[in-house]
Amino acid sequence: MAPTEPEGTRNMKDMIRVSKERPQSQNTKEGFTASKIMSRTPPQAIAKPTPPPGPSKPTNRLLSPTAPTDTEESESDEGEEPTKKSETTPKQKEPKNAIHALIAARDKLSKQNTSGKNLAIKIEVIKDLDDILQQMEQDGIQSRESTMETDRISSIENDLKEIKATLKDAITMKTKTWAEVASNTEPGMSALDRKQKLDIAKKERMEKLRREREKTEVALTTRNASENMKTKLANMNEADIMKQIQQGMQQAGKDPTKICGVKKTPNHGLKIRCTNEENAKEVRKLDWNQALEGASTIEQMYGFVVHGVMKYDIDPDSHKSEEIKSRIEYANYETITVAKVKPLRRRNRNPTATTHSIVIFTKCPKEADECIQNGINIEHRHYLPEKYIPQCQITQCFKCQGYGHKASICTRKATCGKCAQEHETKNCKSETRKCALCKGPHAAWERECPARHRESERMEAKKDVISPFYTS
Repeated sequence: MAPTEPEGTRNMKDMIRVSKERPQSQNTKEGFTASKIMSRTPPQAIAKPTPPPGPSKPTNRLLSPTAPTDTEESESDEGEEPTKKSETTPKQKEPKNAIHALIAARDKLSKQNTSGKNLAIKIEVIKDLDDILQQMEQDGIQSRESTMETDRISSIENDLKEIKATLKDAITMKTKTWAEVASNTEPGMSALDRKQKLDIAKKERMEKLRREREKTEVALTTRNASENMKTKLANMNEADIMKQIQQGMQQAGKDPTKICGVKKTPNHGLKIRCTNEENAKEVRKLDWNQALEGASTIEQMYGFVVHGVMKYDIDPDSHKSEEIKSRIEYANYETITVAKVKPLRRRNRNPTATTHSIVIFTKCPKEADECIQNGINIEHRHYLPEKYIPQCQITQCFKCQGYGHKASICTRKATCGKCAQEHETKNCKSETRKCALCKGPHAAWERECPARHRESERMEAKKDVISPFYTS
């Protein structure tokens, strides 16, 4: 019989055996996570074998969006490789260029939650990315400026080449006549269109010359001279008249060389040509009654036509001139000084009409242009006038029945306007009507005459090339 051990000794062995043997939890085998609560007495080194060393963690590395940080725990079990991003997320599109790629990387990095050493690394990397992006933008701006400068220099060189070629052609090219200019117009243009274009260009040039010539001319009238003086001037040629005018200028203490020519005009008029515009202004101020008895300077006036004026409001035949002037000036708040008012036609086509056309004259061209542009008031009615152009009105001679001149200066033979025979119209006794111009069965002044239609079209074309204002 074996000796029995004391009771206290058996209990000590049992306690030592229990401490060496560590029962395994059934929950671990079934896949549950081990408890995180640590025992009060730490286990001995021999109680659990040391696990194999895992992969070493790099000290300095960039944090990817899926890598765990110091404050985050990995969801994967220890020793299990993490799932690749390409297997869980769709493949993103590549950026268009390097700048976009860097911006995307910077934005992703700035969204990560880091602390400690990784936070300092993140800030430093973001700063480096910003510096790189700024440098790339500056390089791009310099590149664009260099390209623009190159394009500008190339454009200047091309312009210089074109200018040199144009100058070379201008030097070698002969001066073209008006006929050559008309013949070299747009392709496909008919001969009639080329002729019309040439006529318009010629009229524009003549109108410009006429306006420049008027600045150096002085108009005189001898209507108030005696009959003896009118007869004397009618028998004198233009050279003798010029000598008499120069003598009168010497007596007045003026330089006679300021005048370079004299021309007779209809209705006992004279037109003096001066050397320049300044001399013409001085000549207009002279007292011509001493040089030519009864002669006076015709003041230049600027008129505009007002159509459809009520005869009850303005009628030069029944109303006094001064009354008409004051009423027009008062209606326009004294912004215009009226010099003269007259009807547009001496004989109205319809004497019973309640309206007519009048011409208002002023001595200031700016006032006339303002009325043409803005309109004028007459007895509480507003009208839109147009420039008075007497040279564009149809003028017909009742001696030869031709157009463009009056009977007072006509040198042709008398032709009847009723029967086209060689006698004056007032002495005609024929009952047959025959036009002296188109040989049609009508009088020479009738509106249906083709010759009158052609003259009307010519006047309209002439009016189109004249400026609607006086100061432009």
